[in-house]
Amino acid sequence: MITRTTSTTVYRDYEAERREESTILHTQRNWFPVDPEILERVTAYLTDSDDSPELRDRLLLSLRADLALCGKVIERLRPASELGELDPVSDLSRLTLDELRKIVPRIGKQVSKYRFQSGGPALRGTIQCGITSIAATESFAAEARNQGISITAEDGFSSSMLRQIGLNLLAWNYPSLFPKLLRSSKEGELDQSCRKLFGVTPLSLAREIAKRWNLAPHLRSALESTPEFGRENPLREICELGDLYGKRSQRRFFPDSERLWAERKERLQHLIGTEQSREIDERVEGHLEARLAHLFKEPAQRNVAFELSRTSEPPVMVFQSRTLDAIPQSIARLYEPIFTEAKRERRSITALHALTNKAIPASGFSRGVICLSDPESDSLRVTIRIGLKEGDRGSVRTLMETATESQDSAIPLLKGSVGGTSISGAFSTSSHRGVLVLEMDSKHDEDPDRDSILLFRAARECLELCLS
Repeated sequence: MITRTTSTTVYRDYEAERREESTILHTQRNWFPVDPEILERVTAYLTDSDDSPELRDRLLLSLRADLALCGKVIERLRPASELGELDPVSDLSRLTLDELRKIVPRIGKQVSKYRFQSGGPALRGTIQCGITSIAATESFAAEARNQGISITAEDGFSSSMLRQIGLNLLAWNYPSLFPKLLRSSKEGELDQSCRKLFGVTPLSLAREIAKRWNLAPHLRSALESTPEFGRENPLREICELGDLYGKRSQRRFFPDSERLWAERKERLQHLIGTEQSREIDERVEGHLEARLAHLFKEPAQRNVAFELSRTSEPPVMVFQSRTLDAIPQSIARLYEPIFTEAKRERRSITALHALTNKAIPASGFSRGVICLSDPESDSLRVTIRIGLKEGDRGSVRTLMETATESQDSAIPLLKGSVGGTSISGAFSTSSHRGVLVLEMDSKHDEDPDRDSILLFRAARECLELCLS
């Protein structure tokens, strides 16, 4: 339609505007799913009679562990600023337990009509991508502050959270269309495809939410859309780099992320003091250690762990592996001959047998499964059982269900059940893709000196070498 004025002719695409309004209304009404286990934990904290600062800190940390729930809580906050501008982390942190008890129960389980367990691989992968992106952005922001740049980890969390909410709103509210866009969009064309189909992009949807929340200007600036990778706004740059870091953990769905990361990561030299992949991985992981420790204090609860797997370098010999160097020497000594065998031509079966029958049990894992993915159907099948007999069908079925939850994410999941606490995570080599699931021996559940994630990573690293 054309609107004529005395000075110019303005073209308005009313159909595009209609699609945009419809998408915004639809996504705001339906949101995306909360992890039910995290909601259960948060609810337990709120009903606890303890009013200590420690309980409040645990509650806030748990809220920030779930993107959908945290977003809905922040949506209901009243800004502390006299200007009415919202600073999510700051405004959330000022709340008392009593104030939180009034806000969270009103949200309840009706955050979304969608359920996390029913989401397909692309939808679960999008949530995992969001969690990793936020964690990386926080880490980059904290390191940038050490370099004299005036931003904080809290700024990174708030801005990245909005960006990831925009992406997940589109993914979960269009569960049939969005995965097709991921598969069919050519390199770098996802935004154009989203705008054509939905009238919005993930970032423009995030800007609309920021507008409705009246997000503080310095945070809203990180949501600006620029045609080039600008350098005048460090917070936006760090968010963009955090986005790419998260998408690299889900390369199956974001295949161009590795190329874009390689092109842009050199900017991190100025922002955080390094552009080396190994150092960046270590800084992100180090930033998350406190959260991991908190999550592992309650092994009966299932959490989407923030621990990141190393994807930039292939497994190497034990004396060169930082992961294996960090585990107890008594266990590392068991891995050394396994790595040697795996490196020798046609001896990987021998190494794999030693891994599953010696090193993994010695690491405190009582049982588990190695599942490989069918290259045609993408379905998983149990290939190797660890500590299980032929008659343990119920246990195998439970571990298989856990493997399915982790199939599309390199980020390990911690899950508690009647049988015990398990850790699961996807692996990928040049010839095999699959999932490793290991269940901890119950006697280690309360051991404060045991780093179960590190031991799991050591086993998975060795497994990848055996299968490569």
